[in-house]
Amino acid sequence: LCDYLIRPLLEPKMISTSYASLQWRGTTKMHEDICEALNRKIRHGEAFSIILFDDRNYFGSIVIGILMEQLSRYISDARILDLFRSFCPDEIGLSLGNEVSQIPASWFPSKIDHLFKDYLGLPIFRYMDDTLLVCEQGKEESMIKLFQRQSEKLHLSCPDEKIHVYRSKENFRFCKELFV
Repeated sequence: LCDYLIRPLLEPKMISTSYASLQWRGTTKMHEDICEALNRKIRHGEAFSIILFDDRNYFGSIVIGILMEQLSRYISDARILDLFRSFCPDEIGLSLGNEVSQIPASWFPSKIDHLFKDYLGLPIFRYMDDTLLVCEQGKEESMIKLFQRQSEKLHLSCPDEKIHVYRSKENFRFCKELFV
């Protein structure tokens, strides 16, 4: 299910700067990509901010009905959907340790990622429920509100206390990695 269907189906639909549970895209690659993007902005003399988002109880709050609806857009075979659903015994929440949960959990907020990256042209990096967004200074509040609104559409919660804003020259940690 994972190797022959879920991974090949969902991975290509994720932004290239999504990293959790994806082959060849671990924390080392994430760190390199973020440093490259930030250094590019610094070289161009851009004033920017880094916004860190962390969804509250991410795995435990994914609404299975919404996830199944999204999956059914790409999987038409009801038997496969039923098989996937058998790994989700509750109406809300995915199992943290279950391999079948990992790729769908990484993919679930892809609409948010594509909005910021593809439509707004902003650098965005995601490691499961941890998101780093780079935006122009002065746009932080509007970007935070947009992110929260989009998260709410998926019934995810990213409260203010789990959002941190840093200026371009400040050190910060993202996914336990220090960025200087």
